[in-house]
Amino acid sequence: MFYEHKWKDPTDGAYFQRLTKNSGIFKFLAGLNIDFDQVKGQVIGRQPLPPLNEVFVEVRREESRRLVLLGKKGRRICTC
Repeated sequence: MFYEHKWKDPTDGAYFQRLTKNSGIFKFLAGLNIDFDQVKGQVIGRQPLPPLNEVFVEVRREESRRLVLLGKKGRRICTC
């Protein structure tokens, strides 16, 4: 909503949607603990970026895997 963008043709709408989607993904990843840096790198390395819900599922999967392997009790994944 706060981006100032001059629209030139119909493809600008698709470009703006992609920017907005990517911004949400980057904000979500930035809020994660450093324990999830590997997952962050995997997500950022994909082109195109997956949808936010898929990124969330990957982080939750990694959290579950860590809890099982390391026997940790409910540690927060977000530094929010």
